[in-house]
Amino acid sequence: MPDTQKKHLEIPLTGKLMLSDPATIGTNFQTLTNMRYTDANIQSVAGNTKINSTALATYLKVRNAHQYTKSQPSENHLLAQAYNTGLTASQVLENTTAIPSAGDFSATALFTDSSGAGRGYFAPAPNGQMVYANGVDTCIWGGNEMAPGAFLVSTAVVADDGSATNPRDYSQVMRNTKKDSENVALLGGGVDSYTKLMIHFDGTDASTADITATTG
Repeated sequence: MPDTQKKHLEIPLTGKLMLSDPATIGTNFQTLTNMRYTDANIQSVAGNTKINSTALATYLKVRNAHQYTKSQPSENHLLAQAYNTGLTASQVLENTTAIPSAGDFSATALFTDSSGAGRGYFAPAPNGQMVYANGVDTCIWGGNEMAPGAFLVSTAVVADDGSATNPRDYSQVMRNTKKDSENVALLGGGVDSYTKLMIHFDGTDASTADITATTG
């Protein structure tokens, strides 16, 4: 009986290792087709649906679109860069109807491109934001409610050189959704030259001005 020559099988490990089924080792999760990332997992895209109920007016030639969603707080925006009939001006229009429902775009432009702008492109950005650029303008947008870049308090006015007296950084506290006693931003620097009346109700009341209090 002649010897049987074994074939060499190469399996590229460019994706996620699936030990339960070796046949699935390969490019899985390397490229998503008809799927998209969410905050918790990967979800499939159901397919094409009607976006707007009525046709756009004036700016009706759409050149690019982007669905912007975020979870904190929950928002859904469909953004589209659209040109006028003569392709001489363009705007970014907004539709806040949650997909797959259909609704009209807002008549008020979210952004008007500067003169000479080209086709606009959208891209996700850190901290639940997005970036829009058209060759002339570059914008960062975080929806109707945007997390602060920083939240600092100080017992004195910040000097011209950027220094501050007893600064406290509450940036993380202001960005999260926790409601315990550790997630509170304390404002105010106590009794200083700006204080006119401080009532502690503990026998240490302080006043730097003549103030008359009237009952009631």
